[in-house]
Amino acid sequence: GVVIIGYNYAFGRGREGNVGLLGEMGSEYGFRVRQIESVKVGGEIVSSTRIRELIRNADFAKANSFLGRPYEITGMVEEGDARGRTMGFPTANLDIPYGLLPPPGVYAGFSVIAGKQYRAALSLGSKPTFSKITGEGDRKGHPYAPNLHECKGRVPGAEVHILDFDRDIYGEELTFHFLRKVRDEIAFSNPDELKKQIERDITSVRLGNASVTGGGEL
Repeated sequence: GVVIIGYNYAFGRGREGNVGLLGEMGSEYGFRVRQIESVKVGGEIVSSTRIRELIRNADFAKANSFLGRPYEITGMVEEGDARGRTMGFPTANLDIPYGLLPPPGVYAGFSVIAGKQYRAALSLGSKPTFSKITGEGDRKGHPYAPNLHECKGRVPGAEVHILDFDRDIYGEELTFHFLRKVRDEIAFSNPDELKKQIERDITSVRLGNASVTGGGEL
């Protein structure tokens, strides 16, 4: 047999076991050891720890280059409060599982539904224009923590607006692929201001313009 390990692999109490010890064990128990060299992108070593840090900081240009693909989340589309539709911007509300997420905000990317890709925007957060988040999940000033196991069961609201799309997809699975962050999430003083910002967000996603600033939920 062959045991394949990474460039910085260690095992045992206090990570005292190294490739040399593992090789000695292989000679005794009849297996070979192969150590893989580190992988670098732009001179930086690629690691899962570094990728998680980049995603928590919403640096998808670098995170996606390390992954070799866009970072993604998958959830089932469920019925929401329909505020987006009444404002003229229908959204798919996602029931997303626990996992690694970037901070609250609006993100540009694309959605995959039934094997087809569509340009889309994703809003993560608490819809602060319409409601004030209270309880344990808001203890750090955010509706959820970057590490969801820290937030004791609270998951963020996730809404996807799919460009040039008008189909009932309740109960279907949707995957969103992150390409870049458009803006942070803040509360607007009224829904009309929010609507104007959403119009700018959608234009930004459509044109691929990363310079849009502002705040609020999609």
